[in-house]
Amino acid sequence: MRSLTLFAVALTLPACIADPSAEDDPDVDAGPRQCALIACPEGTAPVDSCPAGATCQRIESDCDDTAVLCTDDPCKVATACPPERVRVDACPPGGDCLTVEGVCEDAVCLSAPPTCEGAPTCEEGFDRVEDCPDNGTRCDAVTVCGFTIFCAETDACLETPTCPPGFSEVEACRDGGTECDVFFACGQRILCQQDDPLCDAAAICPDGYDPVPGCVDDGRACVEVPVCGGTLECVACDCPVGFRPEPRCSEQEAECWVGDVCGESLACIQDVDCDGLPTCDAGWEPVERCLDGDDKCRYEASCGTIIACLSDDCAEDGPVLCPQEGWEVVPGCLDDRPCESFARCGHTYDCQPAR
Repeated sequence: MRSLTLFAVALTLPACIADPSAEDDPDVDAGPRQCALIACPEGTAPVDSCPAGATCQRIESDCDDTAVLCTDDPCKVATACPPERVRVDACPPGGDCLTVEGVCEDAVCLSAPPTCEGAPTCEEGFDRVEDCPDNGTRCDAVTVCGFTIFCAETDACLETPTCPPGFSEVEACRDGGTECDVFFACGQRILCQQDDPLCDAAAICPDGYDPVPGCVDDGRACVEVPVCGGTLECVACDCPVGFRPEPRCSEQEAECWVGDVCGESLACIQDVDCDGLPTCDAGWEPVERCLDGDDKCRYEASCGTIIACLSDDCAEDGPVLCPQEGWEVVPGCLDDRPCESFARCGHTYDCQPAR
């Protein structure tokens, strides 16, 4: 049994030992040399040629003579069109176009027309005009390199169109205005409108009135001033008819009117002729006036008269507290701390953050 094992080892041993002469002997064929593929650095991609406007680098192999061209993100580089063609978003009808495939997008390339450097000019005896006049004067359209101008025959015409007496030149005829006509001379055209004294004078409202887009039905006087064939509407900067100013009025009172008048707030009370006098409701007592922001005081109006009424709750209230949490009532603003005032029960109090 032992002799059989030795024989098997002797048979397999030559297959496990490499011939050291195979690497040194030039006559021994070791097969073609295997080289790893060249990879572009991260953030770049291989291209056949460097796109216009891109940054490229050539990576050469350390193993053989091969190399690869790498560019930064080819999606950032627009696919270029061949010479004599321009890139367009879409091929126009009848256009000679071809599609060039790109790495990330395809380009539609239109056959570019030959460069034209000419410019249209008028012949001798003709002058360039904005548009051909409609007065029988010969006028031709001259087109060169896709640009067109209009050339009117001059015939040594030096006359300039003018408006007749009582008319003035205008850019456009006023709608609803006076007579407006077209006048020609030497191929030139102007608009002339009959003078209107109302249009020449400044349109202003009477004293005590302000211009408005339209008269509104709020009781205030409103007048119309004729101007340029139309009207300027003006509203009175005063209380509505039948009311008089009363700064103590509020919107809550039925006999009061409060509104924005000529850019300022105006409070008015109805000027009525009656024998009644306003009285304070139960639980309220009359005082001389209400302080701004005092929720314990209100006005009562009747027969064109208004009085101030203070709530009886003021006599039952405990210590006065500031409306701001964490603040305290102080006898006047004492230092550089923030200080705010508020009215309550006919008195004004100063508040500052508590120390």
